[in-house]
Formats: sequence, C-alpha cells, structure tokens
Amino acid sequence: QGGGPEANIARWVGQFKPVNGKPVQPMVTDMKTMGGFPVTWVEIQGDYARGVGVGPIGEYKIDQMLIAGVTQTPRGNLYFQLHGDREAVLQHRDGFAHFVLKLQSRSV
Repeated sequence: QGGGPEANIARWVGQFKPVNGKPVQPMVTDMKTMGGFPVTWVEIQGDYARGVGVGPIGEYKIDQMLIAGVTQTPRGNLYFQLHGDREAVLQHRDGFAHFVLKLQSRSV
C-alpha cells in the first residue's frame, strides 16, 4: 500500500536538500474529497532530488516543489503527486487540487 501519510511525508522531506543543516518543513493540511475521503495534503519546496525508496537519487534541482494528496479510501490509499519547477507547479496547483478533491466513491 505504500505506507501511511506520515511515513511518506518523512521520505519526501528526505528527498529535499536540508537548509542550514535542518530538514525542509512541509506544509501539511487535512482535507476531505467530495466523496468524504480523508486527504493529507502536502506541499514541500526547495532543492529536490527525486528518488524511489529512501532518500534522493541524482543531483538536486534547485527551486522545486512537490505537492501530494494522500487519499484514504476503503480500498486503500491513493497517492497523487505533482512535482517539478516551483513556478510550474504553482501554476497548476488549483487544477491539481480540484482533480484530487473531486474523488468520489464511484471513482474508487
């Protein structure tokens, strides 16, 4: 299933370059979809090296952003992610949120 929200947030934070020796701070908000499913909404900004599993892989890309919606459904968690250049991600944030928050039970 990929683990719960807390484990994924910790992993995603680990893919961002620490600032002044400290991990970047994610913005975390609890929401609900139109179908009533809980969503943990996460936004992280900074220098990012996307990895699979634990930690970054490759060179850090500067001024990046990751938005994720961990959605809990009766059939398991769904993980929606948008990541890339911070400005590009910000341009698509509202549309991405609309997509995630429209999830209803007939969709799962």
